[in-house]
Amino acid sequence: MRFGRESGLADLGTSESEVVNGWLAGSTVSELMETYLERVVGEHVYSCFGRQFPLMMRLFKVQERMPLMVCPDDVTAFQRYDTLGKAKLWYVADAEPGSRLYMGFRRNVSAQELYDRVLSGTLEEVLNEVTPHRGEAYLIPPGLVHSATAGVEIAEVGESSDMDFRIYGWGRPVSSATASFTADPAGISGTAPSDDAEELSLEASFDFINMNEYDETLAITLPSAPLRTTSGRIPEDGLTDRLTSRREFTVNRIRLQEALHIYTERFGCFLAYLCVEGEASFQQPRKEGGVDEFILRKGETLLVPEEVPDFFIVPRDRSTILLEAFIEPRVEEDDYIDPDAEPRLRGEEDDEDTTPVWEE
Repeated sequence: MRFGRESGLADLGTSESEVVNGWLAGSTVSELMETYLERVVGEHVYSCFGRQFPLMMRLFKVQERMPLMVCPDDVTAFQRYDTLGKAKLWYVADAEPGSRLYMGFRRNVSAQELYDRVLSGTLEEVLNEVTPHRGEAYLIPPGLVHSATAGVEIAEVGESSDMDFRIYGWGRPVSSATASFTADPAGISGTAPSDDAEELSLEASFDFINMNEYDETLAITLPSAPLRTTSGRIPEDGLTDRLTSRREFTVNRIRLQEALHIYTERFGCFLAYLCVEGEASFQQPRKEGGVDEFILRKGETLLVPEEVPDFFIVPRDRSTILLEAFIEPRVEEDDYIDPDAEPRLRGEEDDEDTTPVWEE
């Protein structure tokens, strides 16, 4: 199921993507989930998220400096807003000379300094600036303040949530008497912030903003050694790079230079692909013979349901780059259980002492 560049792949309730090809054309992501349930996402994903499609993917070009944003974690977002929080990954598809990313702070800041600098319009002095380069990736965990200037083209993978809080007006002083620092998630925007100070959501974000110095390990260094492709074999030139693997999502970059045969059984869930550069052909064999083909162009997204057993990805351009995203099954540890504790009852010091505790 293919989704256009304008909407990307998202299920945000107020803003949903629509299928643009085949007999399901016009159907939204939530309608697919309502009808096909775990057949779309797989049993382990459905058991965790129900009818909420858990991921969003899009490619966008920043036209003017984006608002400085921060996102809550899942626990905070669920308790306060009954929704998912938001972890993100930004992949730099292109970057013009002079463009910048803002990621966290240059040094540790206090809540008081953060508050004062937002009011005075001087927060930029303590923000960590990054010069983006094509092909780089940045992990944006909940709590990390982030933004981008004009000229950066970003492929974004994140949790399906609109919990983006705008917290700064970029040099425009804000009056503490008139500004509303209450919760007002800004949604997704690649344009400049509004002059309306009422859109700022600083105070509601204080509990989850990370005010420490930026962690450089969040800038993802792509491995030089080849990884196994999704077909299970190791390509000679290392076509697939693991960008991140988190509880929220796993993201791979595929430099598609040869046809790949993908067997979905090893994933046990849906697969989503965002075309960052070039063009690819997705080919699904039919049971009765023949092949269904879907052409994925730059900026478009393809959702492969869990029930599809296998398919081929064939490059239509030598420079084709895809981002592949899915959610791996994970065993959640119980905080009440000590994994280092001996599996014995009190009184069972050795094999010979079998006296029940209640008879001591």
